[in-house]
Amino acid sequence: MLKKDKKIKKVNKKKKKLKIKTSSIFTGIFIALIAYFSFYFLFGTYGFLNFSSFEQQAQIKKENLDTLTNENLAKEHRIKLLKSETLDKDMLDEQVRENLGYIDKDEIVIYYSPNEEK
Repeated sequence: MLKKDKKIKKVNKKKKKLKIKTSSIFTGIFIALIAYFSFYFLFGTYGFLNFSSFEQQAQIKKENLDTLTNENLAKEHRIKLLKSETLDKDMLDEQVRENLGYIDKDEIVIYYSPNEEK
């Protein structure tokens, strides 16, 4: 009986050591995973600390959208003035002069380039 008891105690000690080793391995892996995800939660590309830069980019994009919307409305208005139903003579005259180069007999044309120095 004593031999069996000694063998059982040895086996139990080995099992306890094995349990301790496996539990410490799982604990270490768990801690490493928590550290990894915490790091990327804070410092990653889409992390918490980069959130303010996303807000700034969104604000810039909104301003850009407003500018483009205003430009679009202005162009729509100019197009509306050139339609046959609501043809504006001044707009038509401006387009003919600008695109076709027509002038009246009593007008003088002076060409200049805004990039040239005077």
